[in-house]
Amino acid sequence: MKKASKVLGLLLVAVMVLGIFTGCGLFTKKTDEYRATAAIQVGEETITIGKLIDTFNNNYNSYYSYIAQGYVTVDYVLEMTVSSLYSQYMKLDAYKTASGVQTYTHANSFGLKNAEYVTDEELSYVVSYIKYLLFTTLDEMVQSYMEIDGIVLNDEEAEDTSRDFVEFDDLGGSQTYSDYTYAQNLKNEDKDEYVSKYYPTALSGDNMSIEGYVYATEAAAQAMLDNLNERIDDEDTQITFAQLQEWQKLALAQYKQNVLRTYKYNVDALVARQAEDMIVSLIVAKYNHKVYSAIDTTNLAETKTELNKIYQELKANQAAKFQVNNDFVSFIEGLTDTSYILNVPANYNYIFVKNILIPFTEEQKVLLTNLEKQLGSTEDSRYIAKRNEFASQVIADDFLSEKDEDGNYAKVENLFKMDGDKVVVNDAGALGAYLKADGTVTAMDGKTQDETIVELMKQYNTDVGQHSTVYDYVVRVHADDIPGYTAKWVPEFVDAANEAYDLAGANEGGTYAIAISTYGVHIVYYSAKVRAQELDFDANIFKTDSVEYRMFKNYFNTQSSLLTEEDAETLKNTYYAGKITKLSGFDKFLKDNNFEFDFEKSISLEDEEE
Repeated sequence: MKKASKVLGLLLVAVMVLGIFTGCGLFTKKTDEYRATAAIQVGEETITIGKLIDTFNNNYNSYYSYIAQGYVTVDYVLEMTVSSLYSQYMKLDAYKTASGVQTYTHANSFGLKNAEYVTDEELSYVVSYIKYLLFTTLDEMVQSYMEIDGIVLNDEEAEDTSRDFVEFDDLGGSQTYSDYTYAQNLKNEDKDEYVSKYYPTALSGDNMSIEGYVYATEAAAQAMLDNLNERIDDEDTQITFAQLQEWQKLALAQYKQNVLRTYKYNVDALVARQAEDMIVSLIVAKYNHKVYSAIDTTNLAETKTELNKIYQELKANQAAKFQVNNDFVSFIEGLTDTSYILNVPANYNYIFVKNILIPFTEEQKVLLTNLEKQLGSTEDSRYIAKRNEFASQVIADDFLSEKDEDGNYAKVENLFKMDGDKVVVNDAGALGAYLKADGTVTAMDGKTQDETIVELMKQYNTDVGQHSTVYDYVVRVHADDIPGYTAKWVPEFVDAANEAYDLAGANEGGTYAIAISTYGVHIVYYSAKVRAQELDFDANIFKTDSVEYRMFKNYFNTQSSLLTEEDAETLKNTYYAGKITKLSGFDKFLKDNNFEFDFEKSISLEDEEE
């Protein structure tokens, strides 16, 4: 699943860059001199009229539909604009004026304001990201020119995430989770994929020019040409390099004209200003990081103490709840990714299982349904025999293969066979190397047994609901004689889970059994016994697939929000009491645009308390 940058300010950057073509927003045609006029002083930082205009237009575009329907007023948008700029510039000023703030020297800072407060990596990312936004906007313009010339593209095929497995955080080079959260500001998988595929050179962060958008050679443009031509239904129509290049030149020229007409400055200035805005967003993120990083650095011991306290409280509460309300069954059979299993009452025998489902064809399902109607039961020996016959013949999709021109995956046959009246894994088939006749699992090279099953799930499984969950399926074993209990799984699935459990004997997990249901063939793998989770925060707090990490992450997110909110109030108490001043440019801005704004009220601490 794609992950985008977490810098909130980047959204504003995107709105401004893309908003050139929306037709929304106010007071866009102002001179560069006018835009540079100082409007509000926040500590040692100055908010210019241009910054007010750009931020207002970003907010205006975001809320345009609500404004048009009368739910939001323009004056409210202005209040929101000024308030957000107060918050941003207080943190910017506080960060820059803090004792011992780190600064950096760049081989080329492009003359960008505040560049000395970001690293080389951060500066390069900023420049590359702004250019990426512009390039993708230009791509949309190119497609508009194509449509004018009678070439219609199908939408790009959406990425299929239905088969994705749960992804645990990768702390990478980060020493702490707080460092990891800040590092997400410099990650955008959509951008990385676009850059590597289409513009590995032109979108580098070592220059601010967007002239590289126009491909210089056909070889460089080949990936883009392939993408566009694959989306044309008419086989007789193929876009040439010369056509693409001409459309790109037209798009770039039009974009430059639109920027000049809209903002009264050129594209280079637009890139620079958006880069400076993004640098400010990063500095604010750095400031916030300093506020909350103590949670897992200087205050880590205290954090672990609090987590242990939470753990013991949750554990006691679960024990009491299961004893008094007798609702352990509903809890364990309804696990979610946020669940903690901290108590398992005696006499509840549950196991975790993974399921690989290879379904019957639609034709086979119809035949089995008709046979059931004819015989009156799915337990009739003739029905079971036919179902087993079909099961031994099922053909799997290889989901790791490339789709053919009709959009189909490669087919895999001979996965199962009949052994007497029982369906078993075909030892000569694709599964035979891993799923043995005695129910054991032989691990793939470099993999555990569990990981081997996961690899087989990636390749063959159609029961994708379990792919993206933290917990495996839960089955209560040997529960047939328990009064009042009914399993939520089909009987064949439960029988296979019981068989896999029995095959393991004294071992815990690592065995499988075959189930044949109306859905198809199930490979039911016993992965572990359900036990109460014993937490050790000293050992596992930064192990991202652990229960301890999940609990810590929830605690961290809550505490970091509280800390940043508390710090925001502290900043207001400091800055609202004389460190935010209105300059003459702000009155001019209000007058020029017929706005009414109560500046004193906007920095009143009494209003904040109310």
